[in-house]
Amino acid sequence: MNPEIARFVRRLGAFGLMAIPVYLLLLMLWGRFAPAIANLNYRIASYGHMYSRLRDVRTAGPVDVLIAGSSHAYRGFDPRLFEAHGLKAFNLGSSAQTPRQTELLLDRYLDELQPQWLILEVYPASYTLDGVESTLDVLANDPIDAGMRRLVWELSNAKVWNTHIYATLSRTLGGGFPKVQEPAERDGDRYIAGTGYVERAGYYYRFDPVVSRRWTYRDQAYAALDRILEKARARDIRVWLVEAPITRAMYDSYGPQPEFVRQMQQRAPFTDFNGTLSLNDSLHFYDSDHLNQDGVIAFNAALLSAFDTLRAEPMR
Repeated sequence: MNPEIARFVRRLGAFGLMAIPVYLLLLMLWGRFAPAIANLNYRIASYGHMYSRLRDVRTAGPVDVLIAGSSHAYRGFDPRLFEAHGLKAFNLGSSAQTPRQTELLLDRYLDELQPQWLILEVYPASYTLDGVESTLDVLANDPIDAGMRRLVWELSNAKVWNTHIYATLSRTLGGGFPKVQEPAERDGDRYIAGTGYVERAGYYYRFDPVVSRRWTYRDQAYAALDRILEKARARDIRVWLVEAPITRAMYDSYGPQPEFVRQMQQRAPFTDFNGTLSLNDSLHFYDSDHLNQDGVIAFNAALLSAFDTLRAEPMR
């Protein structure tokens, strides 16, 4: 038994151990009929098409380029445009993904995909998050392994713990990981089968007031990024850190981030595409920080041009 779990069990005492079966029973009932009361979030095949993406990744390899990161990744890097450029790519981004969830997914799928290049989308806000939202997304839509259990323990969040317990019991009692049919189109999103990419049309007309932001970056996020880079280099996989474009209004709201830029530049080749492209907040975005398909086409053209130059340089 894990020493930390053993200490936890000893602290519970006899009464606590007797209460565990009651708690598990209530959790299963609440999770099925009133999940908000149980403080859990077990949503299979819901927002972002994560279920489809994690089904497709198992048969996607080998690839030339693997993309990972937040929703800016799976909504901003279109593998079809990479293919037209002579590169096979797969997009393993997910909503609110922090480097810790990126690491978890790469531990599962990096060796299967065998990429020559790893493009990590590095949105500064992702380095400030606790990772709960992204962990819940992966937890509901992929099998639970030792890596996920370690992450659940690290986060020590009640909603993550409850969701983990509920998912484990549901799959144990229900005969394994659930199989569902996720629609390709939902709420304006269109999942492109086999790519990991979600396409979105529409234009951004509602401009929220610009609010000044100050972010505090998490050391754990930088540490997870360092482990990712170490694992990639051990496999001779080249890495490119990319900050994808967001609306000018959103970008100006948090202003220059010299410390974040410095942290990225000292680790791997890094490019911030904000301010370098002729993008219009209304015409090339569907909300304040996500490109529509017109914006994706413009961004990916510049990205692939820069990628050609980077590939010709010696490995760092």
